[in-house]
Amino acid sequence: MRQLTHASEFRDALQKVKSERPSFATNFYATPEAIDGWIARGRLFLEEREGCLLLFRRDQDFHHLHYAAADSGTLAAALGDRRAPWRSGTVTADLIGREADLGITVETFVGAGFYRHASLVRMSRIGDSSSPEAYADPEVVFAEPQDAPAIHTFLAQLLDRYSEQLPDLEEIHAALSHRGLLVLRRGEDLGGVLFFETTGLTSVLRYWFVNDRFRNLGIGARLIRTYFRLCKASKRIVLWVISDNDDAIAKYEHYRFRREGLVDHVVIRKGDTAS
Repeated sequence: MRQLTHASEFRDALQKVKSERPSFATNFYATPEAIDGWIARGRLFLEEREGCLLLFRRDQDFHHLHYAAADSGTLAAALGDRRAPWRSGTVTADLIGREADLGITVETFVGAGFYRHASLVRMSRIGDSSSPEAYADPEVVFAEPQDAPAIHTFLAQLLDRYSEQLPDLEEIHAALSHRGLLVLRRGEDLGGVLFFETTGLTSVLRYWFVNDRFRNLGIGARLIRTYFRLCKASKRIVLWVISDNDDAIAKYEHYRFRREGLVDHVVIRKGDTAS
């Protein structure tokens, strides 16, 4: 397993797998900008196998595993190598697709010592610039650089870091620079946070949370309605939500989000020597 220092190393390794099997399978969908950012921060590591590559993204004290494989057999062989150094640590993988198509992939990971940790479903809302739900709110503002540590702490208290992709401070600062973080303050505290990314005509709602101390005050509604106004040019808004979080799903359905049929099974392996 070697650390990547340039995106071209990953592209060359991926092209090699593609040349062996054009219909290869993968769970890696990051943008070039995200790849460059992870490489710049020393987060990406690559392991190449015959017909398969494994890409590891370091996150605090564990790694996210992304793969590209010619078929399930080559993936199983790569995951099953007991000599691989990554097997001593904690590793997670997001297995994304339609439920009916994921069975073999999930079982391949389970056979290599991973277990099911959580499942998420994707929901989307078709944009409507004339929606009466969208409005300006003078108290909902873009977060400022000095807010980054508080936002990181706020999200860390609410998110499952293995399944919900807790952003690090660098990601938060990047979102701030792109005006992708809304806050509503209550005195010196954060009353609520909404984190989003918009590319072209699609916006991704990553996180939308209200401080427990200020629930039932309409803060969540004010945040998301301001968000709708800001992304009124977007044709589509998408998000991922934990599949058994009925309260959150009901709230999204209230704002006309609907399930798309895609699921994300998050699997985790604690490591051969982990306690």
